[in-house]
Amino acid sequence: MVHAPAREIEIIHERTNALVEKYSPDQTEYARRKLHESLSWGRRLLVARFGVLAPRIHGDWLREIFREPEDGYATAPGNLLVSAGLANISYLLLGTAASGANGRPLSNANTCCGVGAGTTAAVVGDTKLTDDAGSAWYQQMDATYPSWAGTGTANGGQLDGQCTVPSSDGNFAWNEWCWVTGQGVITAGATLSSVYATSADIALLNHEVPASSLGTKGAGATWVFSTTMTFS
Repeated sequence: MVHAPAREIEIIHERTNALVEKYSPDQTEYARRKLHESLSWGRRLLVARFGVLAPRIHGDWLREIFREPEDGYATAPGNLLVSAGLANISYLLLGTAASGANGRPLSNANTCCGVGAGTTAAVVGDTKLTDDAGSAWYQQMDATYPSWAGTGTANGGQLDGQCTVPSSDGNFAWNEWCWVTGQGVITAGATLSSVYATSADIALLNHEVPASSLGTKGAGATWVFSTTMTFS
C-alpha cells in the first residue's frame, strides 16, 4: 500500500516590524511644557484619550503635536519567539488555565517592552535581554497597549505594542529588544528579575537582535518604541 506523503499545515504565520521614533531634546521639552499646561488648565480630556493623567509623555501625544520626530526613525524587521513565549501562546490557544508565567494574556497591566545594548544573537532559550542588569531598560507598555489595530478586536490580525522611553532612561545603544509578561506591580528598571513584583512569574516572549543598531539614545531625548505583529 502506498501512503500519501504527510503534509505540513501552517496554522498561524506571524511577522513583526519594530519602529523607533526619535524625538529630540527640544521636542521633549516642548511636549513636557505643553502637557503640563494642559493638565494645569484643567484640560484633562485633551490628554485622557492617551491614558495620560499625569505629567508623563505618551507616544500618541507626541504624534498629536509634532509632524515627525526631529531625529528621525529607525526600523527593524523580524523577531525570535523564545521558549517561554511559545509556552505562553500554547496555553492561550488550548484554553489551559494560567500556570506561573504561562497562559498570561497580553494586557497593559502585565506587559513590558525591553531594549538593550547587547549584540549577541538571540536564541530560543533566552530568558532576558543579553545586556540585562547593564545597559538595558524594561518598562510597562504605554496606556492602551498592547492593542489590536482598529477598534480593539483582531482587525486584520495586527497586534500593536508601544513604549515611550523618557528622557532620563534607556540612554545607550539600542541593539536588541523584547516583549515580556509577568505578574504584580511593574517598576521600570534595568534588571528583568526586579521589574515585576512577582519575580517567579516572568516570561520573555520574544527577543530580537537586529542586523544593525536602532541607534544610540542620548539624555534629554524621548524615543517611542513601537512593535507591530501581524498574524495570518
